Amino acid sequence: MTNANLDLAELARSAGVPRARNVTTPEAFASAMGDAEGAGARVLVLSAKPDTEVVRPLIAFDPVRTKHRFMSAIGAPRYIPTMFGGGRLQHD
Repeated sequence: MTNANLDLAELARSAGVPRARNVTTPEAFASAMGDAEGAGARVLVLSAKPDTEVVRPLIAFDPVRTKHRFMSAIGAPRYIPTMFGGGRLQHD
């Protein structure tokens, strides 16, 4: 979670989901999943520590490389700027 002060269960209750609660362990989460009391939506919030091995991006977040990868993926021509404006599009 990016904000330790954010209570997602309280947020769900304020959005009209009365059956929202925080659970503290995976076992409590599994037990709460088995409870079938009442009808309607239910939100269970289990906070967990991030797994940094999974969170690491697969590719570098270089904005220029990301732009070129995206432009290439959609088949857009590359814009080549010139010193005095105007530029041109380069088709691969």
